Amino acid sequence: MAAAPSAPTLNGPGDNATLANFGPTLTWTNPAGVTQYHLQIVPANNDGPGVDLQVGSAGVSFTVPAPPNWYGLLPDMTYTWRVRVSNAPTFVTLADPSWSGFAQRRFRTPIVAAATISPVAPGNGAAVATLTPTLQWANSRTDVFYYELQLSKDPTFNTNAATATASVYTACCTAAPPIPRIATPSRRTRRWRTAPSITGGCAPGCRATAVR
Repeated sequence: MAAAPSAPTLNGPGDNATLANFGPTLTWTNPAGVTQYHLQIVPANNDGPGVDLQVGSAGVSFTVPAPPNWYGLLPDMTYTWRVRVSNAPTFVTLADPSWSGFAQRRFRTPIVAAATISPVAPGNGAAVATLTPTLQWANSRTDVFYYELQLSKDPTFNTNAATATASVYTACCTAAPPIPRIATPSRRTRRWRTAPSITGGCAPGCRATAVR
């Protein structure tokens, strides 16, 4: 059996680079004789989705699908990407001794902000006919999908348990543009606001909690 090959040489993006978008192309150079590769993209602290891909050919690049094809990379987060290769003549398991060691780098995803978000409904100061109104907003960035929403009687959204004067309901949710929606309990006058969420602290879907 032939000895395992050396690790591939990673080309781009550069180590610790900040990406321009959520669909980067990862590239590397293989040593001679490579027949297959194993690629992983791992978020910091395993926080959120990742990629674990084994391909039975000697590829030298992989493009992460960008939204709306895949909402996988969270904003403003560090990810580690790594590649190893095998020279085995047939498709082998990931435990096979023909695999090289991993070559790895890190990248950081773009920063997003609330400046591109605009409220849609209910209108400012509008009366609603239900205790569970649907809150709608629009985002001019089509690659943002993970949001944090707050709802409260307090216009300052104070969440300090010692000084808060009203409950602040917070929900993290995945919602694809152009008009994400979330149904949230409401009574009397409420203020609401939303911003892109930059961590994977909430599970996919929507989850609401109250802080008093």
